[in-house]
Amino acid sequence: MAELDFPGWELSQIPDDANIISKAWIEHYANGDRLDPVQIESLSDRAQVHGELLQSLINS
Repeated sequence: MAELDFPGWELSQIPDDANIISKAWIEHYANGDRLDPVQIESLSDRAQVHGELLQSLINS
């Protein structure tokens, strides 16, 4: 999330109030910068590689 500049918290710092989290995400969704097509393709490729690795571990 930090790599993409998305709002988030370390596990030890997650707010107890879910509204704080949802407001941060709604604000980011409404006003944040969009990912460019190159970023989207890169993330998709990485997810596919991770999925293939996970599948190979499950099958072995």
